[in-house]
Amino acid sequence: MATQKPPPGAPATPPTENAPPPANNADAALLTEGPVRVHLVAMTVPMIWGILSIILFNAVDVFFIAKLGTEPLAAIAFCYPVILTVGALGIGLGVGTASVVSRAVGEGDNDTICRLSTHALSLSLVIVTAVTIVGLLTIRPLFTALGAGPEALVEIEKFMRIWYLGSPLLVVPMIANSIIRARGDAKFPSYVMIAAAAVNAILDPLFIFGLGPFPRLEIEGAAVASVIARAFALFASIAILVFRERLIRFSGATWATVLAAWKSVLKIAGPAALAQMLNPILTAVLTAFVAQYGAAAVAGYGVAGRIESIFLTVLFAVSMGLSPIVGQNWGRQRIDRVKEATALAFMFCLAYGALLAVVLPFIGGPMASIFDPSTEVVATAALYLSLAPLGYAGHGIALAAASSFNGSGKPLHATIVAAGRALMLVIPCTALGSYFFGMTGLFAGVALGNMAAGLSTYLYFRQRCNLHLRAVPQPATAMAEHYH
Repeated sequence: MATQKPPPGAPATPPTENAPPPANNADAALLTEGPVRVHLVAMTVPMIWGILSIILFNAVDVFFIAKLGTEPLAAIAFCYPVILTVGALGIGLGVGTASVVSRAVGEGDNDTICRLSTHALSLSLVIVTAVTIVGLLTIRPLFTALGAGPEALVEIEKFMRIWYLGSPLLVVPMIANSIIRARGDAKFPSYVMIAAAAVNAILDPLFIFGLGPFPRLEIEGAAVASVIARAFALFASIAILVFRERLIRFSGATWATVLAAWKSVLKIAGPAALAQMLNPILTAVLTAFVAQYGAAAVAGYGVAGRIESIFLTVLFAVSMGLSPIVGQNWGRQRIDRVKEATALAFMFCLAYGALLAVVLPFIGGPMASIFDPSTEVVATAALYLSLAPLGYAGHGIALAAASSFNGSGKPLHATIVAAGRALMLVIPCTALGSYFFGMTGLFAGVALGNMAAGLSTYLYFRQRCNLHLRAVPQPATAMAEHYH
């Protein structure tokens, strides 16, 4: 007798008499039912505002510190690579946490969700505490190696001593917000990020310049303001996990369950953190290429980068919104919805990238003049923003594919996509373009590399779909037994 195919939209494995009973929190898997398009929009839009608030957070720090003079501003410039590295670690841990939690939500076992959430937070605290200790002990040798002079080192030490002590307040809320997003709520994490940016913007001038009853702390004041703002984010996120979601539970924990949860998170987090660290490396390499054309070119490229980051926020938000949808549906064995969500993200990236490729060449120059009216700076920024947007669609597809791979528990493929784009395509294309065609070729190489990344990523994703997305994930009972 022929096997009957399940109707479109049905779970990959039909229920049987021996199937596990319905999960006690099946309703939490909100992203496994209803139109995928609606979920993708609902998860993406709040993230746009949240990411923009992070950009604003950093911009406000630079704005006020710049008023203290050249040395404090230079000190902050030296600090940013370290800040970005710790941030990449936090993002990687968040990606790993979101992946395992969202799949557990899709499978529907509340006890497993609680254990994963609790132990992911404890893992982040252990790791960031180790980073804090190492960081505090290596401030002078590290920043001396980065090229900081004696005067800059004085300012760097003032800032980084406080920043390192507050680094758990940066990383742990990132993990908490990833758990909340994995449950299908993108709004609250965005509200937290926006509120933290607002708190930082209010406190920065008070502590930096000593307004009213506040002491004048100068560059240390920026670090204090950031720590207080991050503390607010930590309190809000943990409060939601404890009182609304009721996911923090230490009772019944054993070293076996803790280590099993840590291993699951690190399986995704390690490669994800590595992929995130490629971004500052790529930026540093491209800046070095641009530097051969003079200081004005570097300034113009820097201005273009600020403008670019605003418009690319949408693509980053789409990729972040995609991951919980993929994770929950993968856990629920709704492979059809995984494919649909990823395809919708690809199509959006194509459309949005095409729009920016048409619009930015016209508005790039005028926007650059707002930052710096210098003719050469504006010309460089305008040239970049007329060429680089041709590759934004490909960049977006690479981001979305990596997010989908991470969400379905395939971190190696996500890392291959990120490394392939940065190391094998964008950097070689820009190097060759610069060698043969100067700065125009350099910026065209950025676009060409991203175009190639988009096409190769799409083909690679289709190939992996045939081999992996048809695989049936572990049933909820098997996953639960793994952590109990």
